[in-house]
Amino acid sequence: MRHAADVRFPDRTTPPHILTLVLMSGLSALSMSIILPSMPQMTRDLGTRYEVI
Repeated sequence: MRHAADVRFPDRTTPPHILTLVLMSGLSALSMSIILPSMPQMTRDLGTRYEVI
């Protein structure tokens, strides 16, 4: 049995922790929630159409 001191956290041979998976999926949802509402203002600031951005 391996002791806790012997285990390295970023070990590539073990599957990712559930916390890592949750944070990665939450980050993508957060970025969409930030970018999409700001699109109309971005079109006004850049002086272009919504389709171009």
